Amino acid sequence: HHGIRDLPGLLHWLSSRQFVYLDRPDDDSFSDFDEDNFLLPPSPSSFLPPNPLPYVALNGRANKLPDTCYTWWVGAALRILGHFGLLDAARARRFLLARTAHTIGGFSKYPGGPPDVYHGCFGLAALGLLSEEWRARDGLAEVDAALAVPVATVRVLEGARGRLLREVGR
Repeated sequence: HHGIRDLPGLLHWLSSRQFVYLDRPDDDSFSDFDEDNFLLPPSPSSFLPPNPLPYVALNGRANKLPDTCYTWWVGAALRILGHFGLLDAARARRFLLARTAHTIGGFSKYPGGPPDVYHGCFGLAALGLLSEEWRARDGLAEVDAALAVPVATVRVLEGARGRLLREVGR
């Protein structure tokens, strides 16, 4: 917290990486990277309950395509800063599982794209940041936001480091 000059501004920027993702009417994939990354709703009231839109996607900067890994990067940053509640976790999870999880396994960078190792890793890591209930249901371990590895792995590393330090101190 001491190195962040404008924490409210950073939190605003991180939380504004989320946007409501709407499926294209006739095509569920992206064929041109220059196309808009989401469709505007017919009216502002479309965002209000009782019919909340189902997906929230994230991107790295305004007017860019949704990207699986930004659910991790933004979610991890918000978790580290103690403001994970700013992420619409339920709709972001739904977006990952329904739109970027690939039928042959893994995650793609964007809806309709092929899976790759990088986005597979960070798609799973993002899911590991989410609620304990979902992790248990999905069979995922809790992920440490600072190291992008399971919390259980962090505990093993901390234990090993402690033993090494005790040995050096003898």
